[in-house]
Amino acid sequence: MEILLEKIGKAVLKYKGANLYLGDKHLRRHLGHATKIDLRTRHGNYPLGNKTADPFTVLSALSKIDSELKSENDVLVHCAAGRNRSPFLVACYIAKRNMVPFSKAVKIVKARYPKTHIEPELQRVGKWLFP
Repeated sequence: MEILLEKIGKAVLKYKGANLYLGDKHLRRHLGHATKIDLRTRHGNYPLGNKTADPFTVLSALSKIDSELKSENDVLVHCAAGRNRSPFLVACYIAKRNMVPFSKAVKIVKARYPKTHIEPELQRVGKWLFP
């Protein structure tokens, strides 16, 4: 698994023949072909709050990401602004996939996606799921 910075300026995780994109709601227009993991509370298919996250929803979204990437389908994880919830979920995916602590996965995401600002409450959930 290799993490790169795309020309469009969003963090990307490459897995086999597929890409995991991280961004905000505006990136949807540019990635019409990708499976959407929408974390917005009112419109999302995997709604997460800005300051709270149901572990079941997180694990369901991670399972969907994993199955899509294994099928070599691109995936876009996005929320409204792309600073809190989507980086949180991508960090959870990195932690799960690479079997590393959540705090290390957050550092990987922040190094490649500097506007990341995961709220402390979401960080607690991530550390609980992936210690």
